[in-house]
Amino acid sequence: MSARAVPRSEINVTPFVDVMLVLLIIFMVAAPLAVTQVNLTISRPEPPMVQQTAPVFVSLHANGVIHVGTEQAGENTGSWPTLVALLRQKAQGNLGAPVFVRADRDVNYGDFMRLVDEVRAAGYAKVSVVTEDADG
Repeated sequence: MSARAVPRSEINVTPFVDVMLVLLIIFMVAAPLAVTQVNLTISRPEPPMVQQTAPVFVSLHANGVIHVGTEQAGENTGSWPTLVALLRQKAQGNLGAPVFVRADRDVNYGDFMRLVDEVRAAGYAKVSVVTEDADG
């Protein structure tokens, strides 16, 4: 019998070990450089100062009369042309003041929406609708 050459199936792991050692050295050098420290002094948060502003009430009646007022200063009677001036007077020029809009039961829905639109067009963003309970 003749001796044939038998192929050997071995994996050469030397290049793999060399690459792993190089990566290990790179990460050992780069890891301390990647950590940075910044000293911060953070002050304690203070509670926000809440400025209490009195709400302005705008009432629309079935006969077209508009009342604008506050609980402290009372109401003034106005109309569509004087609405914005009365609002600014009662809110003391503060466009952040809450405005509560209310209307009689017999007021046309279109007139009520016109009132809300006029108040918003005047620059007041905090506009709310006030309703009554059905019982009273």
